Amino acid sequence: MCAGPINQIKPTLSSYIPSLLSTAAGVMAFVVLHFSGAMGAAAAYGFSATAIIALTGLPLLAGVLGALLLLSKSAKEIASIQQNTRAKPYSDVGREALEVAEQRLAKYSRNTPWWRSLPFFSKELIWPRLRPPVNKGIYELTYLYKDICRSLNPNLSGEAAIEALDLLIKIAYAISALTLDDLEPFKAELQAEWTNTQMLTDQGFYQYKTFYVLPTVYHNAKNTPVVREISGSFYESGTRPGQWRALYNDYCDRVRAYASEEDLLRSDARHVNWTQKDQDMENFRLFPGTQPT
Repeated sequence: MCAGPINQIKPTLSSYIPSLLSTAAGVMAFVVLHFSGAMGAAAAYGFSATAIIALTGLPLLAGVLGALLLLSKSAKEIASIQQNTRAKPYSDVGREALEVAEQRLAKYSRNTPWWRSLPFFSKELIWPRLRPPVNKGIYELTYLYKDICRSLNPNLSGEAAIEALDLLIKIAYAISALTLDDLEPFKAELQAEWTNTQMLTDQGFYQYKTFYVLPTVYHNAKNTPVVREISGSFYESGTRPGQWRALYNDYCDRVRAYASEEDLLRSDARHVNWTQKDQDMENFRLFPGTQPT
C-alpha cells in the first residue's frame, strides 16, 4: 500500500474557520475589555487581575485547543485511510512508479497556492457533479497530472521528450492504480451494495474518468513521433519504453484483480478494450475505440 503524500488529506481553509473565529473573538474580547475600562471596574469589585485575564482569555484558549484538535483529527483521518485501503500487492515496477509520484507530489504540494485547498477548487473543478474519492491524494495527483500536461512543450525531442513522458506515465499509473485501491473505502463511505464493476463503469462517480488516465497516456505515447522512432524498445528489457509497457501491463492485471473481464464486458466493453495487455507490436491496438465522456 502506498503511504505518504499520495494518501494525505490536506486540511482545507474552511476546516480552520471555527478555531480562527474563536481565536479572533478571544483577542477582541481581551482588547475591548482592556481599553473600555471594564477590567478596572472588575478589579474594583474585588476580582484579581489574574482572574480577569484568565476569563477574557478563555475564547483565545478555546481557539488554540480547537486548532490542535483539528490537526489531531486530520492525522487520524490519514491513518484511517491508510488502514482501510486494502490494496492488492504492487509489483516492483508499480512501487517504483508510486515512489516517483510521491516525490513529485510532495514537491508540488509545497508550491501549491493556498486557494487550491478550498473545497470548491479542490473538487468541483476536476470532477463537476461527481462523488469524489475517499483518498483525497487523488485530487492532488490529478492537478499535478493536468499541470504537467499543460506545461509540456510539444517541440520536445530526444531524451528530453522521453524524460517528460516517463514522468507523465508514472503519475498516470499512480492515479489509475490508486483509483482501484479506493474502491473499497469508497463503497464503505457510500454505504451501498455496489460491485467494483458498477463503481468503475457508472458515470455518476469519478472512477470512470481516472480509470482511463494511464491507458490514455500509454496509447497516446505509442502514437507520438518521438516514441514511434523507438517503438521496438518497448519489447526490450531494461529500456525506458520497456518499463512503460511493464507498468501498463501491470495496470491491466490489477484491473482484472478488482473486476473480472466478463463483468466489465457486460457493463461497458470500452473498459476492456482500453486495458488489453501489450504483448507484441503486431497485435496491440493503438486505437482501442471511444471512451466515456
